Amino acid sequence: MEAETLVIIQERYNEMKEQVGESVIVYDPGFEIKHAYHIGHRIDMGKKAIYSQVRVCTHRESSLRRAVKTYFLGDSQESNNDIIFTKRPGLKLSMIINEIVIASRLNHPNLCRIYEVFLEAKFLHLVMDYCRGGEIYDYLTNHSTFAVTEVFPIFYQLLDAVNYMDSQNIVHRALGIENIMFYDKQYTKIKIISFSSACEGDSFSEKYGCGLYMAPEVFAGNYDRKCDIWSLGVCFYAMLVGYQPFQGKNVNEIIKKVNAGKLPKHPIWKKMNKDMKKIIKSMIQKENQRLTAEEILDSKAVQKLSKDMYEFIFMKTLKGLKTPKPSEEFIIKVQFANKVKAMLTQLLVNLTIFPDLEHFKTIWDILDEEEQGVIQMSVLETFISKKCSDAPLVKDKFFDILKRFDTYKNETVCFDDFLVTIAILNDRALILEGFNKLDEDKDGIIGPGDFFREFDKMNFEEFELIFAEALGKNTMNREEFSNLIIKFSS
Repeated sequence: MEAETLVIIQERYNEMKEQVGESVIVYDPGFEIKHAYHIGHRIDMGKKAIYSQVRVCTHRESSLRRAVKTYFLGDSQESNNDIIFTKRPGLKLSMIINEIVIASRLNHPNLCRIYEVFLEAKFLHLVMDYCRGGEIYDYLTNHSTFAVTEVFPIFYQLLDAVNYMDSQNIVHRALGIENIMFYDKQYTKIKIISFSSACEGDSFSEKYGCGLYMAPEVFAGNYDRKCDIWSLGVCFYAMLVGYQPFQGKNVNEIIKKVNAGKLPKHPIWKKMNKDMKKIIKSMIQKENQRLTAEEILDSKAVQKLSKDMYEFIFMKTLKGLKTPKPSEEFIIKVQFANKVKAMLTQLLVNLTIFPDLEHFKTIWDILDEEEQGVIQMSVLETFISKKCSDAPLVKDKFFDILKRFDTYKNETVCFDDFLVTIAILNDRALILEGFNKLDEDKDGIIGPGDFFREFDKMNFEEFELIFAEALGKNTMNREEFSNLIIKFSS
């Protein structure tokens, strides 16, 4: 790479800083990622190293694990007012910048977030969500297919994410099972990744993505945001049947089958749930007949299948809970911890990054029939026992955790305790998201004033006093905040 090329890259990088949203921290050129993160092993298994490499990384201060996508810049050169990479045909700097800018404008629990960007002399690093469960593609390779009960929660999350992108006037244009990842190892939460081909607008002509997932109008070079719906329909078919419906020996053969739009009558497809088949068929339609994500979510078929989905996600989440160690220190701080816990829950709800919040609310509404705001633990225990075949193990683990975080200590459960136990304790990253929201000046320290800025209706003097009594000081860092909420073993 010539010195002049590096100068151009730095110029484009600095221009990008002015375009990204506040959710992404873009460091000045030259600040090395090693000062903020410890870089670990590769998690892309080397198979997706055409353009970049992905490794796990650990934040040095908070110990939070994330993923870092690294682009090598050593083979870059200027070409046609862009930066290309001689050893990676097809990759351009504009694509990488587009990925960062688009991702920074999106805020949805099922879209992979970019948190920080580092530009070094020979590398560009993107720190993002760490999806522990791997790609859906890999899952299918090992398990062949999904059951409808497994696919529908994934389906719902993906449609909700695409509906959100549509509301933001953004189209992904490269949706496929290779670009959908499981955020957790319980295979319940998913994230859409790779936004380099995403774009804002209403009509498009450029061809992006893999031909196996492309809508007929994309091949024709005249399409709108509904192309993502076709791609998702192909993904759902592949998850349930085991392969993409429109395959061929060459591109022309694929295009011919795509234009015909006839789904193969595989034995699994013939026996499939009628509502699921109806949904997929509504997605793989000609553009003028294809429904939007919002219309599909509101359809009777989706509403019918949704009834069992909430319970499926709830029970899967319970199985993934980690058990915190009891602590005398926590017991002393319980009054203060309960206040902070309630604030954290509300903060995460307001940030709209709470995964599966809608599903957990639905379960809560089922249990809290009289809308009292609290439920008896015995009611929750009966519900879990009925819904889970291995209930004794899951139930004992869940209630062991829940009782330690019970605000009222009277065999009842309030909504905040319910959410903290099944959601926040399942994903430590949510706690640090709340901390980062409170830490407005990004110095890694928060105090009573930071809480008051977000919750200005509380009694500040009372909270300040409780804060000092519980902690013995008037500030706390990320780790102290995290320990206050969960007290996990390190």
